[in-house]
Amino acid sequence: MTAPEQTNVQPRAPRREAVKILQITAVFVAALVALAFVAVLVLSHTDWGRERVRRFAMNQLQGILHGQVTIGRISGNLLTGATIENFAVRDSAGQPFFAAERVSARYSVLELLTRRIDLRSVTLVRPIILLDRPPGGKWNYQRIFPSSDTTKSRAVRSKGFPWIVLHDLTLLDGRLVMRTPWRPDSTLSRAAQDSSIQKALGGGKRIMVIRSGKGFQKVIELKDLSARAPLLRIAQPGYHDRLAQVASLQMVALPFRPPTAVVKDMLGTLRFNNDSIWWSDLAVRMPGSSLLGSGRYVFSGGDMTLAARARPGSMADFRFVFPRLPSDGGGPLDFALEWRGTTEEYWISNADVRAQGARLRGKFAISFADTFAIHDTDIRFENVNTKLVEQIVPDFNAPRRGTLDGRLSILGGRNAMRMSGDVAFHDQQDGTS
Repeated sequence: MTAPEQTNVQPRAPRREAVKILQITAVFVAALVALAFVAVLVLSHTDWGRERVRRFAMNQLQGILHGQVTIGRISGNLLTGATIENFAVRDSAGQPFFAAERVSARYSVLELLTRRIDLRSVTLVRPIILLDRPPGGKWNYQRIFPSSDTTKSRAVRSKGFPWIVLHDLTLLDGRLVMRTPWRPDSTLSRAAQDSSIQKALGGGKRIMVIRSGKGFQKVIELKDLSARAPLLRIAQPGYHDRLAQVASLQMVALPFRPPTAVVKDMLGTLRFNNDSIWWSDLAVRMPGSSLLGSGRYVFSGGDMTLAARARPGSMADFRFVFPRLPSDGGGPLDFALEWRGTTEEYWISNADVRAQGARLRGKFAISFADTFAIHDTDIRFENVNTKLVEQIVPDFNAPRRGTLDGRLSILGGRNAMRMSGDVAFHDQQDGTS
């Protein structure tokens, strides 16, 4: 009878041992979880912990970016969001790319750990952004963020941030400077190219040109920039182009030398890549104009096409494109321009414009290359002073002073101009002709 009793007792011992092991393991795991939870709370809710997180984040970013990162004081609970003071990113040579007095955002920690930057409620206070593409080189952000350089292999790009999307972005009092390669028209003679370079550097051209290494760069600046964008897509798998949905925007723009373009508000969608930026049905409000238009701008050469409908349009608001326009007056009009190399084309149509006591209705077009040419012009006008004509048309000097009324069609350049119409000229001394 003893043997069967021993058989019943022995299996229970291993079970008890197993239960004890599971209990100990459960307690150990619970302790680890509790310790991790406490550690996270300490790291996210104390200055000591945030400093450790700041150092960790800097080390991680330095290992991913091809550049230099500066992170100032961090505040917030860090689990769902944070605010960073004095954040900056520079390229490997120490040249600035991005800097801001304060950056705040909400996020998911798990997404950040998988190199997926998907931020919400993003606020940038006084950011400075420098987009720089030296002659014969790549954009600075392509050098800093490997994932944005589409010429690199997938293996190289996978080391960067393949996903950078910002939601509900607010930008306050920012400044953006863009420098792109510039060179004179290659179809010109060597002497003419040298002359074009000296003219651009000396302020004889509308574009702002500076020396850069052995070449030249064109500079565009946006300042006093404040905006609200529901979506800014910089990089996301499945999308080739970048996108910015703009709900509101105010800025002072210097696409050329002064005068500036003052934008009171802007609404629409901008799409861009490494080569150009383009838009459709973009609504822009300026001090005296309300515009709706489409266009495209090529970064490298500065070629641009633009078509806009102004209801109304102010002459002063368009002087940043064509400074010879008067600083007063305006009215409804359709406006278009096309820049190709050294050729500039401007069209105004469906116009009913008043300026300096004059009224003009109809269409007007002018081209600038080696000289200027007027084409596709059919206008009706009243009380147009010869001084106004001299102001708008380069190198034109009226032989007599007075005002003009009537209708006029014009074709051709300064040395081969064909005009037809019915015009009355009111001379200041001799009366009406």
